[in-house]
Amino acid sequence: MPTTFRNAYFYLQIITLLVFLASCTTSNVIDIDGSDSVSFTTLQSSFPLTEKEEFPRIKVRFSKAEEGDFTQTIPSGLIIDLEGNTFSGPSNIAGSFNLSMNAVAFGAEDKFNQDTHLGWYIGIARVDMDLMISSFSQTAMTSDSTSELYFELLGYKNMTPKMIGRASLAGAISLGSNSNSLIELDAGIGYKLLRHMEIMAGFRIWNYQYSTDEYESGILLHLTGPYLGVNFSF
Repeated sequence: MPTTFRNAYFYLQIITLLVFLASCTTSNVIDIDGSDSVSFTTLQSSFPLTEKEEFPRIKVRFSKAEEGDFTQTIPSGLIIDLEGNTFSGPSNIAGSFNLSMNAVAFGAEDKFNQDTHLGWYIGIARVDMDLMISSFSQTAMTSDSTSELYFELLGYKNMTPKMIGRASLAGAISLGSNSNSLIELDAGIGYKLLRHMEIMAGFRIWNYQYSTDEYESGILLHLTGPYLGVNFSF
């Protein structure tokens, strides 16, 4: 075989081997997947921009989940990669995290009938995440803050002059090529302490997804639990 062809064949073998190793590496990486029961807190306010109270309105909200903890099993042959730290299976990891979502949005709240109101908001949300995972031999941490598109669909019903039933679907989602998102679903009641001040309580669900490149583990967090909040509505 001529030297030129031998060299070409050799380089082709090297390229094939590198592609094979890369595919094996990426296929072995699994997501960090944690679930926990936590408590949530929310402080929010909405107010009209004109004399018309229904539209247009501005809403500002600050929501936080208390620190969550989880454990995860890494099967044999698979790995978790976080910030260049590799956790290989079979093994178990322990994780802890903090998560918050703060938003400013524009929208409307209007009467569906005498006692029932429906509303929508769209705006910008900031999602802050801190995560730490550890095994018997090492620890890895990551923190990130992202700005996402915020949306909220809500409904509330006046059950008594002071008691209000509430339900909402909200979230922060990426518009770019990544798939970062935080989706919120909650239902509860509110009690009017003052004309413009309401104490809220209920049950909430957060599903959080943080995407990375193909060589690192993504982050999936599932949170459920009670929430307490204060709402100032004008």
